[in-house]
Amino acid sequence: RFYHKLLMKSPDAQHARDYLKSRGFSRETAEKWLIGWAPKNSNLFLQFVREKEFKGREIVQAGLGGMRDENNPRAGLWIKFYDQLTFPISNDYGDVVGFSARVLRDDDKRGKYINTSDTPLFDKSKLLFGLDKARKAMGRQKFALICEGQIDAIVLHEEGIENTVAPLGTAFTEQHARMLKRYTDRIVLCYDGDFAGLAAADKAFAQLTAAGLPVKLMHLPDGEDPDTFIKSHGADAFRELMENAKDFFDAKLDKELPSINLASASDRATLLQGLAELVAEMSDDLVRDATIQNLSTRLRLGADDFRQAVATAKTEKRKFPDRNKKENPLLEKTAPAPIDHSVAYLCHLAMVSKEACDYLCEQLEALHDTIEDTPGGQILRSILARRPDPKSAAARQAFISTLSQPEQLALLQTFTEEPPEKPLLAAEETVTLLLSSYFQKKESALRAQLADPNLPVDQMIPLMKEVKELQSFLSNLDSRFIR
Repeated sequence: RFYHKLLMKSPDAQHARDYLKSRGFSRETAEKWLIGWAPKNSNLFLQFVREKEFKGREIVQAGLGGMRDENNPRAGLWIKFYDQLTFPISNDYGDVVGFSARVLRDDDKRGKYINTSDTPLFDKSKLLFGLDKARKAMGRQKFALICEGQIDAIVLHEEGIENTVAPLGTAFTEQHARMLKRYTDRIVLCYDGDFAGLAAADKAFAQLTAAGLPVKLMHLPDGEDPDTFIKSHGADAFRELMENAKDFFDAKLDKELPSINLASASDRATLLQGLAELVAEMSDDLVRDATIQNLSTRLRLGADDFRQAVATAKTEKRKFPDRNKKENPLLEKTAPAPIDHSVAYLCHLAMVSKEACDYLCEQLEALHDTIEDTPGGQILRSILARRPDPKSAAARQAFISTLSQPEQLALLQTFTEEPPEKPLLAAEETVTLLLSSYFQKKESALRAQLADPNLPVDQMIPLMKEVKELQSFLSNLDSRFIR
């Protein structure tokens, strides 16, 4: 209860309390869910655990920190959570086994949610947030609602929709599906309508249908999540959408078909392949065949052609069974292309946000020298040249298929984190960071030349002028490249 006590009482946690208030969380809700705040100063946490006589190795084993230097125990510990909201994560029976923490600042470069490191007790592939509180409601309601984040799950529980759970991050696993099957026999997915949300819904469906669970999919208006939707339209409107959720494939096509050109052979083939891979996951032969008939009719495709595509997908699945770790089994034998961390983040932003993509296209000339020889720079150039529609799964897949296999794998790995709440701001800050790093290195190289005692005076003057120009450029970087 260390984190919880700080949230409720510490003057330093006022911004965390303000954030919860802005999301509509009452004091009673924070107490019920034991929401906490990890302090900015990690020494407070270290002091607390020392008073409780915990050793450093026990903090590491609990997944709450790590050694600064594995070869030098005296170097001390780094602490995983700081200046974040903390949510206790419990197993099925209500025992706290770890934490999930949410950043509070838009400019925080960490992922939106950060979890306790894996331990024997905390394995996020085997834990669902809220399951200990949702089990009985699942039995009463005869279905489980799966949403994306802890805050959404809490909001829904507080509105009486208590059969709600959320995975810890975007990954939904075979173990999650098996856990839910113990308590219910139907699932409704409520994921965001952006690229990451649609991809996460596909992955969750694949695991759930393989476990024999019927799946429906509900769509909120673009840009809405359960929390914002309920604030704007009320819990009853959310319940109505949930109760009228459509079969997974019908809802998926309702969302994606408007952005797909079925007259295009390429778009049609990409759509068919994606659907076939999902249908191939279905464990019930009768349900699979009925789904093939339904999709064939809706897409005006021959049912036999669709069956052949499903059979091909099933063959590929048997050849490459480790589908949870690979977006595309054909890439399994291929190493990903090297990609700079900041460039990878820009690739991710350009693929999931039209605003971010537009901004990066505007900055492409300024970025030319910076990304020319930076690993992954060519992938970013390709994205900005083609500009695949972030809302169209077919357009994204068609673009990805134009890349080499190493580039495909490098790009797919950029989607392991949830997109930021403000992708345009994230793009602006990352561009500034890239440019700043590039020109600082350039300035250092010039200063190294100036330090040469044998440098002729006639060469020294232009170098000094260039250093001065770089310094001026760096000092004005924010105003020049952030709108």
